[in-house]
Amino acid sequence: LQTRPYIKFSGQQLSGHTGCNAMAGQFNLEGERLQLSQVASTRMYCESAAQIENTFLQILEKASYSSLEGENWSWYDQDMLKLASFTRKIALD
Repeated sequence: LQTRPYIKFSGQQLSGHTGCNAMAGQFNLEGERLQLSQVASTRMYCESAAQIENTFLQILEKASYSSLEGENWSWYDQDMLKLASFTRKIALD
C-alpha cells in the first residue's frame, strides 16, 4: 500500500507515513532548532514507494533547523541547506 508521505505533530509526539510504512517518534522544537528522536517505522517493502520512502527518511535523519513562513514549514540540515518544505494541512481525524 503506497501513500503520500506525511507527518502529524501532537505535543512532543510525531506520527505519520513514509510512503509505505507507518512511523512514530518524538520531536523537540526550540526556536529554529529541530530535533527528531526515537523515530521508528514498520518495515514493509514497497517497491513502488522505495525511492520516495528512502528520500523522506534521509530528510528526517538530516533535519536540524526549521523555518515557518505562513503555511510553509521548511527543514534544513546543520549547514542550513534546505532539505524540504511542507505545507500545513489541518488533520481531519
